[in-house]
Amino acid sequence: MTRCPACGEPPDGSARDPVFVADSVPAQLSRLYASADEALRAPRGRVEIVVCSRCGFAWNRAFDPELVVYDADYVDSQIGSGVFRRFVDAMIDEAVTRHGRPPRAVLEIGSGSGDVLRRSCARLGVPGTGFDPVPARPEDGTAVPVPVAFERRLFGPDVDPGPADLVVCRHTLEHLADPAGLLSDITTVFAGRRATVYLEVPDADAMLAARAFWDVYHEHVGYFGRRSLIRLIERCGLGPLEVRSDYGGQYLVAFARSGDAGPEPATGRDPVTLDGARVRARWAALDEARWTWARRWEGVPGVVVWGATSRTTQLLAIVPGFEPVGVCDINPDKWGRHLAGCAAPISSPRQVAGLDPDLVLAANPRYVGEIAAELERHGASVPVVGLAVDGEAGKPVQRPEVRR
Repeated sequence: MTRCPACGEPPDGSARDPVFVADSVPAQLSRLYASADEALRAPRGRVEIVVCSRCGFAWNRAFDPELVVYDADYVDSQIGSGVFRRFVDAMIDEAVTRHGRPPRAVLEIGSGSGDVLRRSCARLGVPGTGFDPVPARPEDGTAVPVPVAFERRLFGPDVDPGPADLVVCRHTLEHLADPAGLLSDITTVFAGRRATVYLEVPDADAMLAARAFWDVYHEHVGYFGRRSLIRLIERCGLGPLEVRSDYGGQYLVAFARSGDAGPEPATGRDPVTLDGARVRARWAALDEARWTWARRWEGVPGVVVWGATSRTTQLLAIVPGFEPVGVCDINPDKWGRHLAGCAAPISSPRQVAGLDPDLVLAANPRYVGEIAAELERHGASVPVVGLAVDGEAGKPVQRPEVRR
């Protein structure tokens, strides 16, 4: 790659050397399999993270698009969580406030299961259209009082947006080798009309601060910090209104506005170079954190991981000695199916007690309270801890306490 996918500038020589490497990792982490045999034979790829020292954007130069398939077996809905639903409602309400008036329609790029679009349209009382090659899952019986349509194709410059003036794009940019291409398409489609654009990606700055090595995946081509996301938005002709960390530091959210300025040339600025050595050191610390975490959890008995998610799949793939007795998820679409590389089927919350766990590890710490309440509802009194890197390298690492 001759230019940074975010800022468009040619990277300096340091970008030739990867700052984080992982071999033979599952190529797709939210893809589910019908049997243990299929799961154990799931395609695997490689991670080689390089960093732009100008804007801080990082990307997986070993990404292989041939290993990634988005279809009905790609399941990543979080709508079953009340914590997540409240977050979605708050973000949509803020988007409307920033828009200055109720939108006429919502257009979502990368709509996936369709849950967020349906909820947003029902909340606002306006129609919506989602674009995604992944088929939206059937409605769960909850009435949506407005028309919501899904087109199983990629969003592009030829799309007729109709009356839409609120654009939502959640957790899509990080999957693209050319994120600027998508934002430039938004600029083209909405040229000459005012539309509010809501973007959401994983927060790489927070990930590095927490040393969250489990959030580095083959299928995540790009890793945005606040600086690189702002640079990308401006470069593609959108006006950033606000870019901030949210959802407990897990997501980077951006509100922007379309206009008719058109994309900025890739070399239109002379950005200040970052402290490349510091950026590289923060990425290198992720591998150190992986072994810190492995020492802490190796051989710990009776662990059930709550959350059949990308994080769980990655933990099982790259942490030697971590062998939970089961994986659980609140999403019924996942029950009985398998994560890539995992022979054990995904359990329902009701089945957790039958696994006789000593400890439940919440793959997403945001849900610890919610998980504890769900376990209690099913009669399982089990300690719940959130996924985190505890202990510093070079110091004693405390093993988690389990119920005896």
